[in-house]
Amino acid sequence: MNIETEVRIFLQDFPEMNKLLQKEEFSSEQISSAIKLTVSEYNEMPPKTEFVPEAFPYKYLLLLGIVIYLLRGVGLARSRNRLAHSTGNVSIDDQAMADVYLSSANSLKNEFIGKARDLKLADNVEKGFGNVSSEYSTGRYVRKHRQY
Repeated sequence: MNIETEVRIFLQDFPEMNKLLQKEEFSSEQISSAIKLTVSEYNEMPPKTEFVPEAFPYKYLLLLGIVIYLLRGVGLARSRNRLAHSTGNVSIDDQAMADVYLSSANSLKNEFIGKARDLKLADNVEKGFGNVSSEYSTGRYVRKHRQY
């Protein structure tokens, strides 16, 4: 399954799920741009790396980043185009979801940064020390209980 399909599944971005739009909300170009921005952001975090989108090793982190960029972009666009209107007893705000999109992007951003930092730290330690073996890492270690 390609990453675009996984993004659409995660966001439930399908015509049948978008009853008002009756189409996908995010274009392939928007998803492609979000992929590049996510990998670029990860590469720029210290220590700097040089991953390319086609070989980015952290699938879940990539998915998180893509979703953040998509939600943030739509949230900003909706905020920019927001014009609430009311007549009589009817109020209409067709861009009301802007706050939800931006809030969701911000909460996912915290998860993204935490996971990215953990991965950068782990990669950095591994490169500095190499693989450190332990009897605990093989899964063959069985703790024997003393009987008194």
